[in-house]
Amino acid sequence: MRLALLNQPLGHILLPRDGKPLRSSSIGLWHYHLAVRLAAEDQVTVYARSPAEDRVQIETHRGADFVGVPVAGDERRQKFTARLRRVAGRAGLASDPCRPFYLSRAYYAGYLLRAAWDLRQRRAEVVHLANFPQFAPLVRAIYPQAKIVLHMHCEWLTHLDRDRLQRSLAACDAISACSRYLVEGIQRRFPQFAGRCYDLPNGVDLELFRPASAPVPMGGREILFISRISPEKGLHVLLDAFPRILQAVPTARLLLVGSQVPAPREFIVGVDPDPLVRDLGRFYGGAHSYLHQLQQQLPAACADRVTFLPRLPQAELLPLYRRAALFVFPSVCQEAFGMPPAEAMACGVPVVATRSGGLPEVVEDGRTGLLVPRGDPAALAAAVIALLSDEPRRQAMGEAGRRRVEALFSWDRVAQLLRQRLSALLVGNDFPRPAVSGVEKTG
Repeated sequence: MRLALLNQPLGHILLPRDGKPLRSSSIGLWHYHLAVRLAAEDQVTVYARSPAEDRVQIETHRGADFVGVPVAGDERRQKFTARLRRVAGRAGLASDPCRPFYLSRAYYAGYLLRAAWDLRQRRAEVVHLANFPQFAPLVRAIYPQAKIVLHMHCEWLTHLDRDRLQRSLAACDAISACSRYLVEGIQRRFPQFAGRCYDLPNGVDLELFRPASAPVPMGGREILFISRISPEKGLHVLLDAFPRILQAVPTARLLLVGSQVPAPREFIVGVDPDPLVRDLGRFYGGAHSYLHQLQQQLPAACADRVTFLPRLPQAELLPLYRRAALFVFPSVCQEAFGMPPAEAMACGVPVVATRSGGLPEVVEDGRTGLLVPRGDPAALAAAVIALLSDEPRRQAMGEAGRRRVEALFSWDRVAQLLRQRLSALLVGNDFPRPAVSGVEKTG
């Protein structure tokens, strides 16, 4: 199979070299781990944003070709477009939030056209796109022979303009997403494409993320969060809950790790009709960043028990997972999947998360962790206190979490499932169902 994987143009995939670890966003990691596994049998090319910004870079790594596509021209045009949109807004010409610029065919069109021309030269049989549905008709126009798969890591297909999306989806041979939650939402909104849809979970590097040789001792009370420091992740809810946690467990500490640049408002908060998510708009547009607002929210008595760290490479996250007594993921949005909770489970760490989106497909409530309602600091605090106070239960949940990740979310298994899906697509068969669904329980 000749396969082209087109990463979204918002982030680099910086390959490991000269002793430096792999660095990428979660979606770039998805492309990297699948590419190097599929390359054992297939011809795989990955397209991503070039580190050089103004020139193409090509590197072969573990059998896969990684093509860095320059985006400097795209970003100059997009800055100009953003200025025009701001002027229009000041003139009272408000744009439709469900028709954002990032849904237009002009968005990173140069990136897409360069990649599409190259994959045509390479005679790719399958083109696998990430998140941006408007790329599909352009690829179809440039290279009509390819099978086109759109893979979603977010809820844009259920939130953005239906008519525009329908035209883009018609150009896709298959539509996949990282959870059954996302797939079912797409099928409800676009029943005419329901037969083209399937779920394909995210994966975890089980060689990197492994449990510590000994369980965290009873004296250890570090609560860990890893993800973007952004309103939809619910850190303000966690900080509301933290004084109650400290009252019950005075030795508790909270470590918050991740990029301190919030998701743009128009990506999630501005287009999600969910009232809990819409309410997050209060954290945007003010004089202070979300991080600053979180720091100001902390009572003085708690401030020295909370530490913020910037985003770190995956290899540097391992010791943080291993020393944590508990991993907390308090998302207010409907999470598409939840890679950090899966990584925590791979390290034998129990998880407290919200019952949102695809998270119940990852965290098995009562067995690998506890699920609580979104936006409820009291319920979040109660779950954290219950597990911090019960070392045997934490240990049992950690062990069950490792088994669940091994059974469902290894990159090797995800690569095998993807190869099955794409092979079926090429020969025109129905998509095979996985042997074990992501929502089924494991013993």
